[in-house]
Amino acid sequence: MNILFLTTVLPAARSMGSEVASQIVIDALRALGHRVRVLGYVRSPPELVPAHPDDRAVAVRAIETRDAGFRPLGWFATALARRLPYSAAKYCSRRFVDTVRTLLASGDTDVVVIDHAQLAWLSRTLPSACPVIFIAHNVEQEMYASLARQPGRRLWSRAAYRRESRRIAALEREMTARADETWVFTEHDAMAFRAWDSGGEVRTLALPAPSAIRTEGVAKSCDVALIGSWTWQANLDGLRWFLEFVLPLLPAHLHVAVAGRGAEWIRSAYPRIDYRGFVPDAQEFLAAAHAIAIPTLSGGGIQIKTLDAMASGSRIVATPPALRGIADAPSSVVIAEGAEAFARALVDSLTPLPESAMRQLGGWMNMRATAFQRALSAGLCACGHTRGTPLAQAVTQQ
Repeated sequence: MNILFLTTVLPAARSMGSEVASQIVIDALRALGHRVRVLGYVRSPPELVPAHPDDRAVAVRAIETRDAGFRPLGWFATALARRLPYSAAKYCSRRFVDTVRTLLASGDTDVVVIDHAQLAWLSRTLPSACPVIFIAHNVEQEMYASLARQPGRRLWSRAAYRRESRRIAALEREMTARADETWVFTEHDAMAFRAWDSGGEVRTLALPAPSAIRTEGVAKSCDVALIGSWTWQANLDGLRWFLEFVLPLLPAHLHVAVAGRGAEWIRSAYPRIDYRGFVPDAQEFLAAAHAIAIPTLSGGGIQIKTLDAMASGSRIVATPPALRGIADAPSSVVIAEGAEAFARALVDSLTPLPESAMRQLGGWMNMRATAFQRALSAGLCACGHTRGTPLAQAVTQQ
């Protein structure tokens, strides 16, 4: 099949968990023999060089508000004028619409994938004859509603998150009704989307780990490691909880390392922590730790960092939300709730995994990867039909 994959940011750089998830799906589709043309923004000129010949940049655009200068004022105006969530207005552009229409007019597209609810507005520009798959990484409305309820937020912040929740809910419902297939990554999300007026099947894809288990030996350089995109509020909340409540309960001699952009403040606030910032090889960083801490408190969808950590071969201590979408986790993962239990589990996890646990982990990952490929193939087969008018003709007539 010829698949047009529309996403927010070209994910080949894998700089955030959502980008890793998108790239896993893209790579799997290509591995199954399908041609996948990927269309999205890039954050900066160095990313303009595509990782794959079929990856195409719509434009260079700083997506994160803190890096966008005065552009957020325009995004906010667009959100108000078009009754869109702010997180969707960031991606609106005539160039995106025109590029999609040009590619569809070439007549060689069998199905369009809309990756993220923030691009749901693009579905309004597609011809009715176009088969559509919607990939929902989270139930976004739940996430923003949760952020609005967090204690300590100012009134304007609560109001902004409540508005975002309402607006993104409208887009999620619109996409679920429009799509021939809605793909989600957890059963919780599947149940939420099935409760709405679904236009087609809501299918759960059990994402596999982003990489195979690291088998070569890696010298352990720290006791406890944490990694994440700390610019995302849900990740940041978990990191702050760890530093404020778990760290004081750990023995002072333990070497704790934190990697990932957006937590530069750690160096001055917590001099005990070895803050690495961005690391070029996340797997090597994780494999060099005796134990990996994943202190997730909120959020939605599957935790890519949990799957990534599993592939490192190190022991993992995680809060219950960090295991969402991951059923029957292998014995290398310990679930701990509360600061005292979390700290105690980390101290107890500073020994290498036995060979039997490594074999169990490998079998678990293989079964998950097989189930993912089967679900992906089933979803594509369900979309492998046309609805009358050829796409190129429909685009020309629209």
